[in-house]
Amino acid sequence: MATLTIYSPYQLCKEQYDPRGYLYTTEYEPYPYQDLDDNIEHTVKEGEKWEDIAAFWYAPIFQANTLWRYIADFQPEPVIDPFIKLKAGQIIVVPSKNTLFTKILDPERRFIID
Repeated sequence: MATLTIYSPYQLCKEQYDPRGYLYTTEYEPYPYQDLDDNIEHTVKEGEKWEDIAAFWYAPIFQANTLWRYIADFQPEPVIDPFIKLKAGQIIVVPSKNTLFTKILDPERRFIID
């Protein structure tokens, strides 16, 4: 049986088991951009990665760098490939810690995703 990491986006998916007992999950549904008053605009520095941005804005949360996926998903312009290098000067919208924990990582999201 699979064990999901603490901030895995698959924590928000429904669990399904096949007849052999293997765990499968439904598709991960990203939390889309919303124009909120507490959004943070971050200007990318040379060589900075998504993980660096998450670690900076979400410190001192344990393993804050692993929350990068939620920042990438939250962009006004969809990020098709988050593994393409970010450009210095690019503006990234970071959801606040409040938005992250009360909306994006809300356990109730698991039950509304079809």
